[in-house]
Amino acid sequence: MRKGFSLIELYIVLAVLAIIAIIGIPTLRNFYERKALENTIWQLAQDLRIVREKAITQQQDLIAYIGEDEYYVEFMQYGMLQNPQTYNLHFVPGDTTSRYFKNVKFPRNIKMQLVSPTLNINGKNYLVIVFKAGGNTDEIRGQAKIVNSLNGRRLSSDTNITSNNGLVITGKNLTINLSYSIKITTTGKIAMMY
Repeated sequence: MRKGFSLIELYIVLAVLAIIAIIGIPTLRNFYERKALENTIWQLAQDLRIVREKAITQQQDLIAYIGEDEYYVEFMQYGMLQNPQTYNLHFVPGDTTSRYFKNVKFPRNIKMQLVSPTLNINGKNYLVIVFKAGGNTDEIRGQAKIVNSLNGRRLSSDTNITSNNGLVITGKNLTINLSYSIKITTTGKIAMMY
């Protein structure tokens, strides 16, 4: 009657475990990288939806700045925090974050592909989107527009999203060469695209 395992049996078990690990680790890594990209794009889409909703409910034009490796969104205009309050003064990238302004840095292997036009703010390029309060007769509540220029903190020029496909913002995971996108229509509707 034999007790224990022979050395050959132990080597066979170790070889089988090594093969399973070699096959499984890349699959797990790809799953993790795909989920990281999906979560990042989902969070950006959620923050853009919140900005749009606040623009409507607070009756303020609110701005989102989307950079290659980070984004900023404002939940209340900078000028509304001043005394006296000043309309159309906005938070800008580099401001100290507060409950009215959020900065999110993307994971190191996730980059946004920026579409033109972009604005250079504090040495970085950003796609700048404004969600309109609907105060003018040619605007609807929650409408999204692309910002062409800021004069300091003041929004000085914006244009309609004219493409039939809307504005598409694409995030790419450089490790596994996978991308997900967010589509913003002229009316401000935000949808994720896989």
